[in-house]
Amino acid sequence: MTHLTGGSPRLVIFFYELIARDNFEDLEKVFFKILDEHTPYYREIFQLLTGQKRLIFDTIISSESPMTPKQIAEKSRIDASTVITQLRRLEKDGYVLSRPAGRETFYEVRERLFRLWRDMRQPLGRNRISVFLDFLKLWYTSEEQKEIKKITSNESLEIVNTLKLVEAYLSLDKVVEAITEIELVKSKIVDQEPYLIEEFINLCWKIIFKELIIKNLGSGKKHINIVFDLKSRLKKETFEASMMNFFKTAIDSGEFEVLKIVIDEIMEIKGGICPELLKSLVKAVEIIETKDVQKYYKLQVEEREIVADIVQKISKSGDLLL
Repeated sequence: MTHLTGGSPRLVIFFYELIARDNFEDLEKVFFKILDEHTPYYREIFQLLTGQKRLIFDTIISSESPMTPKQIAEKSRIDASTVITQLRRLEKDGYVLSRPAGRETFYEVRERLFRLWRDMRQPLGRNRISVFLDFLKLWYTSEEQKEIKKITSNESLEIVNTLKLVEAYLSLDKVVEAITEIELVKSKIVDQEPYLIEEFINLCWKIIFKELIIKNLGSGKKHINIVFDLKSRLKKETFEASMMNFFKTAIDSGEFEVLKIVIDEIMEIKGGICPELLKSLVKAVEIIETKDVQKYYKLQVEEREIVADIVQKISKSGDLLL
């Protein structure tokens, strides 16, 4: 999967969709259908690129093999120094990959499915893809196909695959789709190995963060409760580390309201009692909310530094405690 997708979250989703259709005989039909479904996404990418950058990117994506800057300059008829500058920008923005090979550096599109999509819109491109798909159907014998289906029927592996799909959806900000997938394994996760439960919880924290940012309080709070329902299934330090990673994300992003909502919900789950681990966070929230600096100076010396750091990161300023 990693080799085929190049680690691209969108490609992970694509191949899971392909596998989910579960019919090798209709592979070509399904492949082209899903490829067509991705057309709006790829058109949007082209619209985001303008001028020379779009021409250089289109030159790379239309090539049957990776290209050197010199080859790109000749093909696009753009000055070599300009090509090199634009290639660096395209790589920084995540559109292309550079691969040094001796004295030369070759460039190719980062998302391999994008090249296939572009190829499909070229003369004879669809035929080339069809030949490739025919090869895949012949490469995997019927016995190997049965083995693949047998392996993927294992519940734990099914959960692993679903969690990977959830992570891919979240990386693309497809939160609704991520929630739909995570709901499929919610009832099964409690009986799984701790490492799977931990991964499930980590993904729930990501969902919580994204939902609360867009003010979807009901969904955010629901997933906080899902997380705490699984607390007893993990070692105390593992669960707390996962929770603190979430709080670090919220603090570093300066999302004060998210931080406050989650703390309030956790305290409600705990019957109004503040967990010892969260006391410094609660005090930092109180200081920011009330702007009462005296609360800071009433803290024990060893606690002030921690609270001050939290306040500064959330408020993006140290002025409040001056």
